[in-house]
Formats: sequence, structure tokens, C-alpha cells
Amino acid sequence: MTGKEIMITTLRRSTIALLASSLLLTIGRGATLPFMTIYLTRRFQLEVDVIGYALSLALVVGVLFSMGFGILADRFDKKRYMVWSVLVFILGFSAIPLVNNALLVVIFFALINCAYSVFSTVLKAWFADRLTAEKKARIFSLNYTILNIGWTVGPPIGTLLVMHSINLPFWLAAAC
Repeated sequence: MTGKEIMITTLRRSTIALLASSLLLTIGRGATLPFMTIYLTRRFQLEVDVIGYALSLALVVGVLFSMGFGILADRFDKKRYMVWSVLVFILGFSAIPLVNNALLVVIFFALINCAYSVFSTVLKAWFADRLTAEKKARIFSLNYTILNIGWTVGPPIGTLLVMHSINLPFWLAAAC
């Protein structure tokens, strides 16, 4: 193999791995997000309006964080930020079933949303930097399809898991 062939093969493997990561992270979020209200109600006996405010705040924090981070995404090592965001994602979802404080659950959920925002922002920037013009359209479209698949598959998986244990969707999300 020539150096160019090795680089193309490495790029192809990296692209496939990143698309697979995008799918797994989205399945993890899809398996947990619909059940956060149930989780906070059952585990901490919170009122629905309080849960609504808390989850809305956690989601808004993720959106605001992604807006600010989008500006920085081009200035730093994208691979490092994707790895860190996946680690925060894993740690956040692992921590939720282990903590006994609703505020900590909401904080971890906000961190998960920030990590997901960082991952998705940096992923798109990585694709934009590394792929040729003809491949960009195909890969961006494929990533969008993968996100839709993750949001379609995640909630039914979460439903099956939550029927066995309220904590299982979080463990699955951490494993994804």
C-alpha cells in the first residue's frame, strides 16, 4: 500500500467509527430522555412542573454550551474534544443511577447534554475538514439518517429496559 492508500483507508475507518459513535450516543440519549420525567418522579417524588423546569434548564444549558463551543471547535484538536465528550457522556450516565440527589441528576443530565452538543458540533467540523466535497454531502446526509435511526430505536429500547429496572436505560446509555 502506498502512503495515500493508507491515509484513505484510515480516513474511511475514522469516518465509519465516528458515524457508529454518533449512532450509539444518539441511541443512548433516545433511550433515556423520554424517561427522565418518570425517573425523577419515581426516584425523587418530584412534581411534574419542577421536573419540566429542571429538564428544560438542562437542555438549554446544552444548547447554549454548543453555541459557545462551536466558535472554539476550529481552534483546538477535534479528536481530543470528541474523546472527552464521550467520556463525560459515559460518566454522566453512569453517575445518574448512583446518586441520591435530584439536583445532581439534573446537573449530570446538563453535562450529558453539553457533551452531546460538543460531540455533534466537533463531529461535523471534523467531517468538514477531512472529507472531499463529494463525500461531505453523502456523509452529512448519512449522519443525519443515523441520528434519525438513533432517535427511532432509542425510545423503544429504553421502554423495554425501564420495564425491568428504572436504572437500566442509564446503564445502556453509558455502555453506548
